[in-house]
Amino acid sequence: MINLYFLSKSKRITQIFTLLLVLYCGHDKLKAQIFSEPELLSVLLQESVYKVTTADLNGDSLKDVLVSGPKPDVYWFENLGDNEFFVEQEIYEGSVFGESAQVLDMDNDGDLDVICAGSFANKIVWIQNDGDGNFGMVTPILENLLPIDDMILVDLDQDQRLDILYSVYSSTDKRGGIYWSKNYTWGFSGKRTIEDEIWGVKKLAVADVDGDDLPDIIGASFWDYRFNWYKNLDDGEFSDAHIIRSQQDTAWNDCAFPADMDGDGDIDIINGNNKTPRVAWLENDGTGVFIAEHSLVQNAIQFVWDADAADFDLDGDMDVFTGLGADEEAALILNKGDGTFEEPIIVGTGITVLNDVHVVDIDGDWDMDVFATSTLDHDVWFFENHLFDCAPVEVNIDTAFCDGESIVMGPLQINNGGTFLYAAEATTGCDTVFILKVTEYPIYQVEIHDTINIGEIYTLPDGAQVSNSGSYTSNLISTTGCDSTITVHLWVDPMVATQNGTASTTWSIFPNPVDDQITITIPYGLGHHTVCYFINSTGEVVKQIDLTTSETTVPLDFPAGVYFACLESGLNQPIRKITVVKVD
Repeated sequence: MINLYFLSKSKRITQIFTLLLVLYCGHDKLKAQIFSEPELLSVLLQESVYKVTTADLNGDSLKDVLVSGPKPDVYWFENLGDNEFFVEQEIYEGSVFGESAQVLDMDNDGDLDVICAGSFANKIVWIQNDGDGNFGMVTPILENLLPIDDMILVDLDQDQRLDILYSVYSSTDKRGGIYWSKNYTWGFSGKRTIEDEIWGVKKLAVADVDGDDLPDIIGASFWDYRFNWYKNLDDGEFSDAHIIRSQQDTAWNDCAFPADMDGDGDIDIINGNNKTPRVAWLENDGTGVFIAEHSLVQNAIQFVWDADAADFDLDGDMDVFTGLGADEEAALILNKGDGTFEEPIIVGTGITVLNDVHVVDIDGDWDMDVFATSTLDHDVWFFENHLFDCAPVEVNIDTAFCDGESIVMGPLQINNGGTFLYAAEATTGCDTVFILKVTEYPIYQVEIHDTINIGEIYTLPDGAQVSNSGSYTSNLISTTGCDSTITVHLWVDPMVATQNGTASTTWSIFPNPVDDQITITIPYGLGHHTVCYFINSTGEVVKQIDLTTSETTVPLDFPAGVYFACLESGLNQPIRKITVVKVD
């Protein structure tokens, strides 16, 4: 039996886990053959293709296939259901070489428009969708750029809007760089520089490299051998380059893909280049320092243009899908669970090289499928993952833990919130997929500097009352069950004396910390137009409550944080503050 346990002190172990995890023991049998024979999507024009992604372009709740290339620049394959796809349909042809195509609802009409980066046109445009997969008006977003190598959409400044990140390179001018354009409600900004001395970043990538919950940028260039990452400093600002691999190694980088390859909770990077090993993963120590390089394919004659990672066999670790150019094969490389890998499993032959790999669950059966393009063959391929031989039994499990804790469930060690999957073979009937939804609650560690007048009494967050200068620590359990520590540094001003210090001891607030509503009690007779103000750390009043009875309960509709609750009474009594911690 596989045991479920928390690695620290969580108290929320759901009994159903132990019963269900018995099924995990037969999981290795699922690995025999994961992918079916690849299917060639019908390309009538037989022109070169470049990059591929998926999105619902006609509003039928099925993900269609979106492809960019030289002619037409952008086209799509309609998903007909049951893993059947219609022939390609042109979206945009401007003879600009569609380097990348992404989707975004630009006009807020509820459907996905297409954003296309045209390499030869040196511009990025959006193509309007009428909602049924019919595309019309083309509007420039950015123009007069150098030839574009790649473009992706990502929220770089944490404002809940997707920005444009792109790389450029001109062999004529010997110039290149990485830039971004901020998405405002009214449109996009002009060019903002990340790096203007990097040539030929063919595959941009974004991930939290240093564990600060901000998206950093990864740039691996082909022509000038750079392999860097750029730290997100917040508010749309980025650091200078942090070197992952030195230029002195003279490696032509084809791709860089971020993923946690060894299950230690930080982001490593898969890299394909022209040096042996041709494809490897670089190990992150958790701070953005890459301490080792681990081979995935040793064969010196192989060449790899792209690689993508996902848990293809649903055993809790990240596997790799790529193309081995020398042997003209598509390959799946399974992770043993510790960052070491099995020999490649060949899932397709006669494919010159995969230059773009896109992973998606296209058919909604919980396992990850693959679409890939082969530029040299002018082909778009579909690799169906049939990990489950019939519709799997779905088991949904919800749990939570506090920041700094983790849980183990079957093959998964989980140390952050999110949705996690793994599969198990049932003794009878169809296999089982476990869908674990984990909530990670914060632990608050707060320091407060406050002042009272001599003779006043101060109520600490845990309810204790003090009247002397000093530092006081309160250890509290929030409504989510997580420990919080609040340290109050209190100074008593000796220059002002109160006439009646005892009056300030008789009002209270509970619970504290508080999540959604709070109760305020005041002494009888104080209700002469008494008002309670909640004030944030910048001195702004965020809520005002009129107290007309001795006990008042009200909702708190402002964000989590530390606030001061202050009374103002018509009797002009010296009422002291109470520190209140608002949690989510």
